[in-house]
Amino acid sequence: QPEWEVSDKVEHIINERTHLFVGRCKETQALDNFLSENSSGVMLVKAEAGFGKTTLLANWLKSRQKNNCFIAYHLFSQRNDKTRSAKSAYRNLLRQLYDYYEIYHKQLPSEIDELRAALYNILKERGAREDKILVILIDALDELEDIDIPFSLPFPTPLPNNVFVIGSARASEAEEPKYLENWIEQSHNLHLKRLPKFALTDWLKRTGEGELAAFADDNNFVTQLDEITQGFPLYISYLTDELSYAAKQEKDVHSILAETPQGFEKYVKQQLKRLDEIELPDERWQFFALLTVAKGVLEKSDVKAITKMCDRQLRRLHQCWQVTRWMKITEGKYYAFAHPLLGTMFAKELGDDAEDALQKLIDYCSGWHEHQSSYALRHYPEHLRDEEQWDDLYALARNRGFVDAQSEQLLNEPDLPLKTMQIALSCAAEEDNAALIAEFMLLHARWIEDKKVKESSLDALRKGSLKRALKLVEIYEVERQILWYLLLV
Repeated sequence: QPEWEVSDKVEHIINERTHLFVGRCKETQALDNFLSENSSGVMLVKAEAGFGKTTLLANWLKSRQKNNCFIAYHLFSQRNDKTRSAKSAYRNLLRQLYDYYEIYHKQLPSEIDELRAALYNILKERGAREDKILVILIDALDELEDIDIPFSLPFPTPLPNNVFVIGSARASEAEEPKYLENWIEQSHNLHLKRLPKFALTDWLKRTGEGELAAFADDNNFVTQLDEITQGFPLYISYLTDELSYAAKQEKDVHSILAETPQGFEKYVKQQLKRLDEIELPDERWQFFALLTVAKGVLEKSDVKAITKMCDRQLRRLHQCWQVTRWMKITEGKYYAFAHPLLGTMFAKELGDDAEDALQKLIDYCSGWHEHQSSYALRHYPEHLRDEEQWDDLYALARNRGFVDAQSEQLLNEPDLPLKTMQIALSCAAEEDNAALIAEFMLLHARWIEDKKVKESSLDALRKGSLKRALKLVEIYEVERQILWYLLLV
């Protein structure tokens, strides 16, 4: 089933966040109390970027799955395109609820409205099982694919007894961003603040391979570390990694800590300045600037084409710890920042370089017909929308060549052409242009019907892509889906 691919990505995110977890005993207890002290309800976990919302929920999830509760979960992530759509979230949650209710014969709906209705109805009709309470956990609502369209709660109000919903999002304690407008009024709130000083002792003991364990009992060292980082988890993570690296190089850890500025933003600025002192390709700044403006993962071929770097230059960056520590590099050829906050901070420091990189990236995307870049086929419409280049966006949505390239190059993402038309439709609605709204609604419907005629699931299977074959089945109504699944078997 195609939704298992999303599930695998979500599981990978969780596993990444469970290797080091300290200092959140009160918050963990607050989540437990939420379940034990209420018959049902919604809780919203809020914090600014870098305070460890995902880490908290991933570890709480892992520790509570074995108790007398069932947790259906989805995590949005900017680093994983497949997890970011509302549709993928609804499908992933509904599949888990089918497991919870032991429903093994029912097909998942194909359209987003049908998925929302199915989630609502199944919870309203069945509620919680007698033997296991039900928790639905949705992390990183701020990393939803289209943040301007809030992730609406497809759950009955009030929730049935022993049914709980926990969500998390980036926001300050008093902030009420648009992407939380469906959550705030009906939820309990848990706001994450700085880590307590005592947590740093455990953090030092568990960092790396024990290089910093000897400093854990040094109260002056721990106090200094606490004052510098101000208990900010993301800063603690990067600074302790630097100190651990220094210890392995047999450098003076105390002197490095003494030279470290207070506050993460100043630390990033200091580290970027030090990169100037390392013998690296001059294009390093173009490389970082490009990552700050990218909407998703960039492939090596994209980076080379835009920055004009060669393989040898990229290898030198790969071999430099001071560069790679900020990034997530997958399979040696896919690049993204390790945390969304880094993109914001690097962009601020790089200034004009980031603005130039954005224009170069958009220009590169405009040449999609030549290089067939996966990034361009996925994200070019979003860039045009954000830059309010709406005439170009409308022309792109009408361009059958672009739609066909999306279908042919990204076999396992057959919904992409629909997404392009939906983006165009939303911009037409924002302009209140009735003619364009009608045009893109008709194009949307025509694409679905053409797809049924032009390429069947058997065609996709014969081309060697079972994933695409399964995705194409979703175009049909439920009764025909069943027949297509049987035929594929």
